[in-house]
Amino acid sequence: MNFGTDFDVLTRVYQWLCHGKRPYLFTVIETWGSSPRPVGAHMALEPESGQIAGSVSGGCVEDELLAMVRQHDIPDQPVFECVFGDSPDQAARLQLPCNSILRIVGERPDDAAQLKTILRSIAERNCLERELNLVNGKVRLNKAVSTFNESTVLEENLVKKIYGPLWELMVIGATDIARYLADFAPSLGYRMTVCEPRESYRNTWDLAQIQIDPGMPDDVVVTRVNHARFAVLALTHDPKLDDMALLTALESPAFYVGAIGSKKTDAVRRERLALLDMPAAAINRLKGPVGLPIGSRSPPEIAISILAELVKIRSIK
Repeated sequence: MNFGTDFDVLTRVYQWLCHGKRPYLFTVIETWGSSPRPVGAHMALEPESGQIAGSVSGGCVEDELLAMVRQHDIPDQPVFECVFGDSPDQAARLQLPCNSILRIVGERPDDAAQLKTILRSIAERNCLERELNLVNGKVRLNKAVSTFNESTVLEENLVKKIYGPLWELMVIGATDIARYLADFAPSLGYRMTVCEPRESYRNTWDLAQIQIDPGMPDDVVVTRVNHARFAVLALTHDPKLDDMALLTALESPAFYVGAIGSKKTDAVRRERLALLDMPAAAINRLKGPVGLPIGSRSPPEIAISILAELVKIRSIK
């Protein structure tokens, strides 16, 4: 099951609408027990083809919703609600986790221009609130204050969901670890950019789906890293490049700044940063050595440990 980001799911809905389709959009609005997906999780369904984007449960409820649509068991209303797992028989049949109950709202979006506005806002690193009226299905877009994690709030008969900027991963150095990060990071919702001023390394980078920036690391970080949903990783092992990136990244809004290397390398790096008049509070933000301590040694293992650390930090903020 492809969980998908909000951007991915809404993009699919927008594309279906542009092709004359009438998809469904389902959103988790309340949960009880060990919920497989959080409040605010989206799933889109195109009934003619049976194609699904996103997830509200990880597999079991998705199949149930598809069956309900095909059997015409969905209310013919602009907006409707379904509850899954509230009876022992249904919970057992759907194989939901222990005692979990999901309250899901369904709708049939028909305003492609409105969806395009949301997608543009996300891509332009802005925040926007989508307000769904549970009585009449009307949707209104409101300005929103930037938040670290998207929030979904249920207020009386309104579901208010904030869409924020895409998560971004800025990697300094087109290294082997960067290649494996390029494989894994997009599936976690990160838009990844590689900063590589060294021509010899740039010339060997053949992953067209990942943007590569030839600028100097400090300039690139200053220009690009302008909100809290950024993670910056210095992977070159070259102090001239890594330290340049860290000097600016550690005083940026980025929620995560890390650098590759051993504990000894990390200690020496911190000493260098202090000699460059980097404030102690900024140096203390540095994650090093990067990644969770899972015994990783090879480039793919190190990439996994780094992404696992990002997941951990995001989940506790």
